[in-house]
Formats: sequence, C-alpha cells, structure tokens
Amino acid sequence: MKIILALLALGGAALAIGKIIIWGDNSVGYGSYVPWGLWVAAYGFLITMSAGSAFVANMYYAFGREGYKTSARPALLLSIISLVTALPIIGMDLGHPFRGIMVLLRPDFQAFLPWAVWSYVLFLIVSFLLLKKDQAGADTRLFGKLSLLLAALFVIFEALHFGTVIAHPVWNSALVIPLFFATAVALGFCVLALFGEGNREFVRTMLLAHLLIVDIMEIGKLIVEWYSSTPAMQASASEAVASPVFWVFLAFGVVLPILLLSQRKPSSSVVKIAATSTLVGLLAAKYEFVTGAFALAQFAELPSAYSGPGLTTHYIPTVLEIGVTIGFVAAGALIFLWSVQTTKQPQ
Repeated sequence: MKIILALLALGGAALAIGKIIIWGDNSVGYGSYVPWGLWVAAYGFLITMSAGSAFVANMYYAFGREGYKTSARPALLLSIISLVTALPIIGMDLGHPFRGIMVLLRPDFQAFLPWAVWSYVLFLIVSFLLLKKDQAGADTRLFGKLSLLLAALFVIFEALHFGTVIAHPVWNSALVIPLFFATAVALGFCVLALFGEGNREFVRTMLLAHLLIVDIMEIGKLIVEWYSSTPAMQASASEAVASPVFWVFLAFGVVLPILLLSQRKPSSSVVKIAATSTLVGLLAAKYEFVTGAFALAQFAELPSAYSGPGLTTHYIPTVLEIGVTIGFVAAGALIFLWSVQTTKQPQ
C-alpha cells in the first residue's frame, strides 16, 4: 500500500511541476466562464474534513470525553494533514502557486479569505502543540479548545467566502454556513467510525443523524434551485441532475449509507463501509457545489454571441487535474499512515 501511495504521490508531483513550469493554465479544463473546478472542490472537501477531524479529536483533548480517546490522536493527525494537503492543491489553482503567500504578507482584511488563511496558520500551530500531549488533562484543555475554535472559524470564513458571492446565486445564501458545518460534523463522525473503538451504536446513530441533516440540506437546496425563477439557479439544478457526479452523491452519500446505518445493530464493518461511502458521497456533493455555480454564464447571452475554445459553461476536469489531485491526496495518506504507525498512541 505504501509503495502504491508513494508512486501516486511522485506522479502527482511530476504533473504539478509540469503544469507550473511547462504546460501552464492551458493544461486545465477551465474556460472563460468556468474559473474553478476539481482543485477548488478538493480543497473545500479537505478543509471541511480537517474541521470535522478536529471536532472528533477535541471532544477528548478539550472536554475529556473518553468515548473519543482511541480516535483522538489519529483524528488530530488527519486534521493537520488534511489541511496541509488542501493548501498545495488550491495553490495549483492559482496561475502562480507562490502568489498564495501574499495573503499572509499583504492581506485584505475586508475579504474573508485572509481571515481563513490566518485561522489555518494558528490552527496548525496550536494543533502541533497539542500533538505533543499523550492524554487529555488540564494542560491540553486550553490547546484543545483553541484548536476547536480555530477549526470552527476557518469553516465560517470559507463558507462566507462562497456565500457572499452575489454574482452566483447558487452560493449566495445563508444556508451555506450551516451546510458547511453540518458536512464537517458528518465527516468527523466518519473519522470516528473508521478510527474509533468506542460505542458502535452511538457512532452509528450520530453518523446517521448528521448525514440525514446534510442530505436534507443538499436535496432541499437542489429543489429550491429547480423551482427558482432565477435562470442561473435553474441551470445549476438541471446541470446537477444531468451530471454523473450528482448520482454518485445520491448513491454513496444518501442511499447506501442510510440503508447500511438503518440496520438494527450493524456490525463494525458495516458502519465503516457506510462511513467510507459517506466520504465519497460528500466529496461528490462538494464538487457539484463548486462547479454547479458556473452552469450559466454571468451574462446569459455571451455563450450564444461568441464561440471558441474555452467559451463554454461545461467543465470536465483534465487528466492532469485528476492526476495532481490523486497524487497530493496519496502523499497526505502516506504521511498519515507513517505518522500513525510511528507516533506513540495514547495508553
């Protein structure tokens, strides 16, 4: 497994270097009407995963909940690695990846993104300090609560970064903030299901409850868009239903995990399969959230008035985008496996 992950990571790094030095932005599937795609979706998913994992870890470190003890350290490691993996992925989305450092050097604090970036930095510092502790106690409570607070802050700022974009009605909604939070908590319980050894019935119930909340929000949002009088929202809903990615979300984020978790006293393996299915489904939902906003050009007449390469609202990720994403995620997974195996576990 480690050899495969290492090869995938090397392949992704090679593609990333090729994009930066040789091929440039012509190697991605963006266009005049679609400036964001797979990399932004993967970044958003990993950020949300980081916050959810921090929630699980700090139920033990910040509040001393024994049911979260065995999963606390792996969850905190996963939280840090997910965030660290997300940053180079979003860096690839920039025309020049190293421009991202300007958010720290010359931030515009009237925007929400710099606040999110500063929250990332402080979260990583606090979480690394927390990793030095083996057990929850008085000296970890403060770090744990700070880590949880900073994770909540960067979810809020990321949600506001999308939710305040008036040009895209699909994002411009107060629902974005609770949706991001509900998704983070659902992903957190996926982490607990995969790494925890506590009360299986509690994990099953909490994962099912939070998954249902996310699914109701996602499907309700789609229904509102479908019946909206705003052309951009109708186009987004039509594009979503026509996309195979939406059906991936429906199959793996709604039907399969709910069926598995609705069983009476499911086995540990069944709960883990449901958690893995939920991860796949919510990744698909995040992809649709990002790309669906570009289903209609901001000026509806433009696609019919002008034609040419890139003048389309239909986005398909290129092999390079997919390869870089897989490679970076594989690198994060490899680091996580190495960290879990070499780091002292709580007794």
